[in-house]
Amino acid sequence: MPPFITQSSADSSLFNKQRIVLCCVFFIVTALTLIFYSGYHENKNNESAYPAPEQWLTPRLMAWLKAHPVIRYTPCPDFQPVDYYDKEGVPQGFSPELISEIERILKIKFKIISSDHWAENLKLIQNKETDLLTSVEYREERSSDLSFTNTYLKFPYKIITKKKSKTEFSSLNLLKGENVATVKDYAIEFYLRNNYPSIIQVSYLTPLEALEALTSETVSAVVETLPLITQLIQSNNIQNISVAGETSIYGRLGI
Repeated sequence: MPPFITQSSADSSLFNKQRIVLCCVFFIVTALTLIFYSGYHENKNNESAYPAPEQWLTPRLMAWLKAHPVIRYTPCPDFQPVDYYDKEGVPQGFSPELISEIERILKIKFKIISSDHWAENLKLIQNKETDLLTSVEYREERSSDLSFTNTYLKFPYKIITKKKSKTEFSSLNLLKGENVATVKDYAIEFYLRNNYPSIIQVSYLTPLEALEALTSETVSAVVETLPLITQLIQSNNIQNISVAGETSIYGRLGI
C-alpha cells in the first residue's frame, strides 16, 4: 500500500495531508478485497451482485474517489503465475485480475507504472512514484513505510536443489554455511537473515536468475514458493531441479 514515509518537522503538515489521502486508498482496497472473495467467482458478470460504493463508503471517501479517478499501481513483474507481465507487457495473473475487478466496481482507473524487478517496485513506492503494489508480503521491516491489506493468497516456501545434489538439504537447518539464492527484497530474504543468519544468501534481481544460479551450481539451493518455481521450470524448460525439503514458512500476499 501507499507509503507512510517519515518526514521532517518542516513538512509535517504536508505529510499529514498525504497520509489522509493515502489512507483512503488503503481502506478502499481492503474493502474491495473482501467483496472480491464474497462474490467474485460466482458473480463476475453480475455487477448488481456488489453493493453500490455509496452504500459502504463514507461521503468523505466517495468525494476522494471522485477527485482521484486514476490511481497509480505497479504489478510484480515476474511472480508467475500470480502476478507478471506477458510478452506484450500486459499484466497477467490473479493479482492484476483483482485490480481489474476493483476498477470495475468503483468505476475508477488504475494507471500502470511498470518495473523490471521487485526491488524497483519498492523504490517506486518509497519515492512516491506509484501508489500501491500487488503481491507484497507484510514484514515488520516494511511497516514503517507501508500499509498492508489482509492476505489474499498464501503459498508455502520450499527448498529447491538439483536432483543429483551430493548433499541432502531437507530443512533450512541443513543449509547453514551454504550459498542459497534469494530474490532481492523478497520477504524470504528478510526472514532468512533474521532467523537463519548462518545461511549465506546470494541475492538476485529476478526469480529466474536465482534458478539459473542453481542450475549452474553457483548456489546450493533456492528457497522460494512452489507455484513460482513450478511455473519457471515449465516455461523455461529447466531440467534436473526438484523440491528437496519443506519449510514452515508461507508467503502471504496482499496489497
